[in-house]
Amino acid sequence: MDDVNRRRSAPIRKKKYVFKISNLILILSCIAGVIFLCIFLNMMANETETELNMPPTPIPTKITTIPTPVPTVTKSITVQPTTVPTANITVNKTATPVPIETIYVTSEKSILLNYTYNSNTYRMSVPLDDKLARIYNTKKPTYVCTKYGGDNTSCTLQENETYYKTYITDTYQDGVLNDIVNTITNQSNIPDDQARIAISIVQQIPYDTNKSINILNSTMRYPYMVIYDGKGICSEKSMLLASLLQRLGFGVILYHFESEKHMAVGIKSPYPYSYKETGYAFIETTVPSIPTDSGGNYSHFGKLVSMPFIYTISYGRSMNSIGFEYNDNIEYTSIINNKGTDIPVEEYEQWQKINKKYGMGIE
Repeated sequence: MDDVNRRRSAPIRKKKYVFKISNLILILSCIAGVIFLCIFLNMMANETETELNMPPTPIPTKITTIPTPVPTVTKSITVQPTTVPTANITVNKTATPVPIETIYVTSEKSILLNYTYNSNTYRMSVPLDDKLARIYNTKKPTYVCTKYGGDNTSCTLQENETYYKTYITDTYQDGVLNDIVNTITNQSNIPDDQARIAISIVQQIPYDTNKSINILNSTMRYPYMVIYDGKGICSEKSMLLASLLQRLGFGVILYHFESEKHMAVGIKSPYPYSYKETGYAFIETTVPSIPTDSGGNYSHFGKLVSMPFIYTISYGRSMNSIGFEYNDNIEYTSIINNKGTDIPVEEYEQWQKINKKYGMGIE
């Protein structure tokens, strides 16, 4: 009991702290961890700031390509050079055939169109559509502008112009006419030469003499039907040529000689070569002839003397080089008028050259 009391009453001594190495290692480890954590957090903050300052990544745009439709092709126009008789001109060079052009048709009928270009004669085979021909044959259009509803008055100038434009601009015939134009432009990239080819094509189509005799009982052919039938009268062939020249980009008019009951084509030209100061050169379509030649003798009425009515078909480019035709016509007419049948050899050879150049034939 005394021992217990003695222990309880004894003064409490302060325990002496002993610093161990293991404690030091633990402290250093904690400090290193804190430092590492601070460095890591700092790096993360820098990366986040960098990402925020960078421009946004563009989103790729999807581009859709629409394929070009391929037209259906069932037939083709083929142009081949034909043999031309010599007329004191060297023709041993081979005429370059026109590349084959495509044209949409639904039948086996075709027609050959002859034409002259650079004193060489070519032949164009044009496939045609029987169904389209039947459509045009059922239309039975009147030969002249006619009013309806009991109106017996004559058509005005504007009404006549609209009447003829109806034939020229009818869209059913676009396929064949456009492909003929494409064939022409493939043969020459010179606009004036393209006009020369078109003129020759129409002039070489035979004139329908029987229809001209019975004209009052006839109906008007559309340009397509002139090609399909392989013949036409002056108004029909003029509308065909006007349609081709319009598609080639030329300024075109129709000359309507009411007194002579005749029609011809005018193509925009330099003023000195124009017909009666109209600004358009005269082109006869009934037979092969020299453009600008309006002095021919016609079987039904002789020469053209009246001032024609003018129907504007299209505004376009001018055939600026038609002066060559103008000069050829002057020389050709001079040989015929001044010498009669007794022509010197040199002039006769020149006359032959001009005949051949315009496909007028040599007799």
